[in-house]
Amino acid sequence: MININRIELEVAKLDGFLYGTAAFSGKIRDYSAFSYLIKMGEFSSVESSLINHFNNQAKLVISNVKYLKGGLRDVEHEIGDYLIRDTSNVNHDNLTDLRKYLSFRVMDFISDILDDILDKDRNIDVLKMDSNSDSSESQCVFFCVRVRNLVLVLQFNNDIEFMKQQEQRYIQELQHIEEQNRAM
Repeated sequence: MININRIELEVAKLDGFLYGTAAFSGKIRDYSAFSYLIKMGEFSSVESSLINHFNNQAKLVISNVKYLKGGLRDVEHEIGDYLIRDTSNVNHDNLTDLRKYLSFRVMDFISDILDDILDKDRNIDVLKMDSNSDSSESQCVFFCVRVRNLVLVLQFNNDIEFMKQQEQRYIQELQHIEEQNRAM
């Protein structure tokens, strides 16, 4: 029997770890990372379940859906670049080792989560998806692990352009307010 509370606790631990690695460079507004669970509908796909999860974010469009044939091994190999993005303060050899270590730690968390879900049926799907958004939004990469009707999502965001757009809007609003005050 699945203990959903224990699974959610393990996902929350992974979420905290991902948040910490995203903030590792000290530029906490440039990159972000999350993990969460999505419950799939009876006849829905992983992609449609993810889009439904963000139903209040009407602009979310998923592109480049790729089934990772190597499964979790491919996740471990690919997530390193998303765990440490700002590499200006790390030499190449140390960076490679650090990415491998952090990827291993993420896989350790995932293993704990999957141990609570899987039984004799070891059937899982592993996907990588990108968001197809305009330059004013965060660029997102999703790694999804589907087990039965649950999807474990690892979401990695590049928020640089989004933050620039937000700052630009804020400056425009301040200028507009100043113009209104001068006109009075």
